[in-house]
Amino acid sequence: MLDGGLTSLLLLLMILRRRRGKGRREWKVSVVIPAYNEEKTVGRVVRAARRVPVVDEVIVVDDGSEDRTAERAREAGARVVSHPENRGKGEAMRTGLEHSNGDVIAFVDADIENIRPEMIEKMIRPVLRGEADLVKTKFRRKAGRVTLLTAKPLLRFFFPEVSELEQPLSGQICAKRELLERVEFEPDYGVDIGIILDAVALGARIKEVDIGEIKHEMQPLERLHRMALQVVRTILDRAHRYGRIVLRWNVGKALNRVNLGLSLVALGLAALFYTNLPLPLVLSLVILGLGVAFASLVDLVRELLRIQRRRRTLRPFLYMHASVIMSLSVVAVLVGAMLSSIQVTGSKVEVNPLPRKVIWGHREVKTEGPYLVRYGGGGDILLGDNVLHVLNLEPGDRVIYQRSEFTVKRAPRDNLVIIPQSLARQLGLKQGKATDSELRLAFRNLTVNRELKGQDVTVRVSAVLSATANPAKALVVSVDGRPEVRIPVAPRNGRVYVYVSGYGLIRLERERVLYLYGHQVNLRLEDAGTETLLLSPPEPTPLAIIELKTPSPRAVVG
Repeated sequence: MLDGGLTSLLLLLMILRRRRGKGRREWKVSVVIPAYNEEKTVGRVVRAARRVPVVDEVIVVDDGSEDRTAERAREAGARVVSHPENRGKGEAMRTGLEHSNGDVIAFVDADIENIRPEMIEKMIRPVLRGEADLVKTKFRRKAGRVTLLTAKPLLRFFFPEVSELEQPLSGQICAKRELLERVEFEPDYGVDIGIILDAVALGARIKEVDIGEIKHEMQPLERLHRMALQVVRTILDRAHRYGRIVLRWNVGKALNRVNLGLSLVALGLAALFYTNLPLPLVLSLVILGLGVAFASLVDLVRELLRIQRRRRTLRPFLYMHASVIMSLSVVAVLVGAMLSSIQVTGSKVEVNPLPRKVIWGHREVKTEGPYLVRYGGGGDILLGDNVLHVLNLEPGDRVIYQRSEFTVKRAPRDNLVIIPQSLARQLGLKQGKATDSELRLAFRNLTVNRELKGQDVTVRVSAVLSATANPAKALVVSVDGRPEVRIPVAPRNGRVYVYVSGYGLIRLERERVLYLYGHQVNLRLEDAGTETLLLSPPEPTPLAIIELKTPSPRAVVG
């Protein structure tokens, strides 16, 4: 019984292991060997590739060889595709890609004398494990003059993000087919570095693996000269294609940073008016953009005057793409604002973007709107701080509409309006976003009652909410020379009416002084320097009823 259980357990483990192994090999692997007159070594390379466990097919592309390269490749077990004439290494690699069936393609040079299966497997495994989209090999050898004298300096200048590759011109490359089908194959020896630079531009993950020491014939100087020209041409072509030549020039860098700074400013302004981002964050973005733009403009002038040359401080990739990303962000914010403002009502489609309002006062900078209207029950109107400011209301005010009275209270959010549904419908206020003008129009002509208490005086105010802001005065009530209450109000015809208990109705245009029960009461209209929506009621209805807190006899007017 026990032996049967152990046997079942072992079988289960073997099945799971096989499934895991199969999961790692879900991709088919092809090895492509471009060859031109390599009859001495091509068979050895083919046999090594076929002994790699993860390889499914081996293809040799005979690039118009004049010797027995194709015959030796077939004898070793490779599938051979032949060019009628010599077209170059890049064309041979492209042909191999087109004739292969693998999801992962490994390119191996045909002239490696000491090739071993583990060398090829090392470059394939990282792609199969998902660690990289493209693998380059590095190895120990005596050659490398083209790399040291041409490729390395140019890459360090134009493409510093790949300058850490020790051997960028290595002919051993392994990559996913989907990546290789998106890159351009140069027809000659520029193909290897061209693939690398295209992969960088596509955002591919690149890894370099060490495969040990390799041996192959030293190339003659004339051939190395031709290879160097092809490599230089490819690097400069990619640098031009991807904007690196202009952007590596110091003036180009300064221009791009100016563009980046201005884009940051534009993004900040768009976010200020069309999003609900915190004001300090938005202002920080604008200030950062202005700083970048100004500093870069100074650099640009210096470069143009050749007073000072700065060294590289950012990677070329950021130089090339940062301003574009910022510009796209601005467009995204604007498009998002437009889409969020679309409202479908019956047979109509309305687009009404609701920007925020920026208020710059003597002591503060703040934003208001857009406002969110929600329906609620009860007899209270809940208004956020920004809405209270727009309507010139205060918590505790009582709003009267058609003999119904509603108490104003503070809402939990600055831009929130919670209003009884019955009142909202009568005022024509819909749920959703609203502008300050829509709120003012909805609340216009409503009567507002407010009670203000000073140390010695109580003032009950009754005003009318106006739809538009009016030039404001301030009604100041002082007792014995001490200001007690200050009320912003828009007078009618330059005057307001107030009722003073113990005296009667007073038409106030500038200032009146009353003596009540041994107290001096001063009523004064002064310039407020602001605007208000609290309009005094039609004459001769009093705006305010003023009462001293102590009993008062008949007043004496001064």
